[in-house]
Amino acid sequence: MADEPFVCRVVRAEDLLTLTFYCVNLRLDQSGQPPKLVRTTPGERAFIRVEFPPQHIAEQYFDIPGDAGRLPQIPQPPITTRIAGPTLLVFDVPTSVPAIPFTLEALLDWSSLVPSLVPTALTDPPHLSGQPPSPLSTYPGDDYTHIEVPYGLFLSPDATGRWRHSTAAVTRNGVTELWHTRLGTAPAHGTPAPADSDGEQWLPAVRAVYGTALSVSGPHPGDQIPNLGMDRALQYSLVHWTTDFGWTGSPRAAPPLHATHVTLTPLGARTDLHVRGDSASLVLPKDWRQVVALGHDQEVWTDVAGRLFPFGHRAKRTQITDREVQPPEDDHGMELLVRRGTLRLLEHERDFSRLAPPAASQLGELDSQMPLRRVTITDTVLSMDPGPESQAFVPKVGNLPFLFHCVAYDWDGRPVDFAMPMVFIPDGIPWPLQAPEPVALRGQRVALAQEPSPREAGASGKDESSLPVDQLSFSAKEVTNQPDLPYFPYVQRASVHLPALDHLLGSTAPTGAVPVTLSDPARTPGQVFARLANGALPIAVPPTLAGGLAAPVLSVRDVSRSYGLVPPVLDQIAAARFNPRDLFGGNSAVLFGTVDLVDLIATTATDNQVPKLRTEHDGTTVTTSFTWQPSLNYDYSGPSPLRLKSGAALVINSATSARLPSSPTPETASDPVTRVTGSLTRFTLSFGGVVAVGFDELHFSSQTGRKMSVEPRGVDVTFEGELQFFNELANILPLDVFGGDVQLKADPQGVVASCTLALPKAAVGVFSLENIALSTKVTLPFATGSAASLRLAFSDPSNPFLVTVAMIGGAGSCGIEVSTAGKRTVKVDASIEVGGNISVDLMAVRANVHAMGGFYFAMQGDKLECSAYLRIGGSIELLGIAGISVEMYLTLTYNNASPPSFCGRQMATVAVHLLTFTTSVDLRAERCFPIPPRLRGDRRSSSNALDPGKKPPEPCSFEELMDLTDWTTYCAAFA
Repeated sequence: MADEPFVCRVVRAEDLLTLTFYCVNLRLDQSGQPPKLVRTTPGERAFIRVEFPPQHIAEQYFDIPGDAGRLPQIPQPPITTRIAGPTLLVFDVPTSVPAIPFTLEALLDWSSLVPSLVPTALTDPPHLSGQPPSPLSTYPGDDYTHIEVPYGLFLSPDATGRWRHSTAAVTRNGVTELWHTRLGTAPAHGTPAPADSDGEQWLPAVRAVYGTALSVSGPHPGDQIPNLGMDRALQYSLVHWTTDFGWTGSPRAAPPLHATHVTLTPLGARTDLHVRGDSASLVLPKDWRQVVALGHDQEVWTDVAGRLFPFGHRAKRTQITDREVQPPEDDHGMELLVRRGTLRLLEHERDFSRLAPPAASQLGELDSQMPLRRVTITDTVLSMDPGPESQAFVPKVGNLPFLFHCVAYDWDGRPVDFAMPMVFIPDGIPWPLQAPEPVALRGQRVALAQEPSPREAGASGKDESSLPVDQLSFSAKEVTNQPDLPYFPYVQRASVHLPALDHLLGSTAPTGAVPVTLSDPARTPGQVFARLANGALPIAVPPTLAGGLAAPVLSVRDVSRSYGLVPPVLDQIAAARFNPRDLFGGNSAVLFGTVDLVDLIATTATDNQVPKLRTEHDGTTVTTSFTWQPSLNYDYSGPSPLRLKSGAALVINSATSARLPSSPTPETASDPVTRVTGSLTRFTLSFGGVVAVGFDELHFSSQTGRKMSVEPRGVDVTFEGELQFFNELANILPLDVFGGDVQLKADPQGVVASCTLALPKAAVGVFSLENIALSTKVTLPFATGSAASLRLAFSDPSNPFLVTVAMIGGAGSCGIEVSTAGKRTVKVDASIEVGGNISVDLMAVRANVHAMGGFYFAMQGDKLECSAYLRIGGSIELLGIAGISVEMYLTLTYNNASPPSFCGRQMATVAVHLLTFTTSVDLRAERCFPIPPRLRGDRRSSSNALDPGKKPPEPCSFEELMDLTDWTTYCAAFA
């Protein structure tokens, strides 16, 4: 076998016969006539390899768009082509043939020779024994028969195949036909079968034994010329379909290719090949056919069965490549291969509500994430742009994705109309994990969860799981052992509108569509069917919708079938580990501007802890409601100015209702009407730690088109700390200090409620008070960081009340203004003045004596000022000729400004008149005494600062404050 083969090339001009014979282990013996081919080495294999010229030429084909009937542009020649390699017919010379005459007739007589075939060229049906041969993954070699038709695909008949041809040129009527050989079968039972008959049943099994991918040089090395030759995946599929006999598993009878005729000529092959696949194939087309004449394609037809992603409707993609004249109306047009594509729906409806139990058990919660329970595609056949033969692709028309018109039905049976691009996926190719782009629903309402059972829905039976949907993004999960449902589509993410949120914030600040993920409400606490995909969303609830009491910034994430839009705490409540702070996600949540709601909410695990924001429809009216009635922590004793009494309750209810139009005319609809109520009962609000105001109830209500109402009920006032002495005044207050006509002022900053009423005559200590006008004002802010405030005024300086002490009378006023911001915001001002006046008239002598005393007190924050005064005077006059008057005015003032001090002032006036002579003398004295830091414990002084480690000094007595020298000096000033 080491010797070179004997080569003989035959060329005959009459019929263009062109063959090359490679004789292996055979030599030419010229010792006799005619010469003979005899075996070179006895006992070794001897064979003849007959080489034909290339039998196929691959031409570039051109795609006609689905929206056109012709090529948009005629290509300029030359047209790219690729020629196949030589075709080899290999025959073993049996030992029973000692010699072959070296004549053309003997060389063309292959009847006594045995075809040399690759192991996978088995008959149909194959007779398998032992391990089946595996499909070839490399070139079969030159020692075996292989026919490269079409370009890149190697065919081989089985062992029953025989070739029939004329050894001499055939001439009829002066015309010599082209030499050719036709494939037939070996004689059976002594009767030879005709070759190239009309019925394919006379042909042997033809199998695709090897396929090589087309790779040619283009503009850059390694680039592949588009639309030239057979699709790579189709080659692979044909080889495995016809030669995979189950070598990786149980044996299978791989069907061969169907061929009505196979003819080889010096100018190329003539054949008609086709195959029909089934659901067991990998990526084989449902139907493939290729017609070749003299090595040139005349028609290529591929039908690929598959499904449309994401819903899985069965479909068939057909692509036909024909040889046509382009342009068709031109008699001198160019003959080209053009390809057209169509897609035919084989299944128009998919019903996901009728899943077999095995499929349902594999899906689990994913079944609930498919809200479109039944999907119907209305399109039947579309002309589309041609595309890859055996790959997943998006059907396009005019280079734009085709939008399949669909009508789907959700959990409630509501129709959903949309159009969307889809992906055609041939059978056997893995589905993508996600659709190429979301499905646009344009705000149609879709039931995203299944209707609850009566037990799940509760006593009310209400359920709201329908939301306006902008987009749905689909994914898929593999389902095993379900041929009709290889993959189950589900919604990976939905872009929805939350009407409750939009109505809450108003049309001026809509939230727009938000992405959510779907869940099974039957498997989640609180029946949550959707969660915000990007985490919790902070929502500032307007105070006008929060009962006028609170301004919470809720942290909402879950959409519950029973409660609407809620914070992410339902799981905590179900596990009895509720944390009130998670209601707000670290955001602000206050009452009266400063009271932290987190401190007041109990950690008990009840559904009432969750603020509920939902939208409901009854067919004629849409209602958006916000409700909250949390359990409160009565034992709270932190820094908050609010204290709760036993039985305290916070209730917030708001509802916005609008009547839907009953006809297409918008005039039948109504403007939204909002009703809001809020109340906080049994609580005390401490203002600066000096005034405590108790409320039986603080009630807020408003309605569109009506005046806002704020009603404090059962209000009592108690003074604490430094202002305890005002409790005498508090005792004369009525049981409800807001019992009068309440004046209400509301703006975006808050609500101010005020009223004025007259108090009856009352006794406070030794004083008797009359003509008291009580004015009250409560400010409840909306903005976070602002403080609630209260002002109580018992008359005012311009209209004081009357004071009587025994026989002495006077006037006074008192005002107190405090807030929840602390002691520094306390403002108190009070004044009272009493006195007496006695006059005596004895005709010749007139005398008068008067005495007046008063007290003034003012405090604002840390600044304190108080003063007392005494005014004593008298006069005497004799017959109007002479007279004398004396008046003394004394004041003592304390001011805690820096540095704190006491100041005393004295003024004495003596006036004398005699006839026309009048004179007066003023005597004035003033003395201030700063309080030394060492005595008042003031550590702010740098010169006399106390050591922080030492004990502060004890309070000073009067004797320690003023020594004898200072006191003598003070007394002498008033002598």
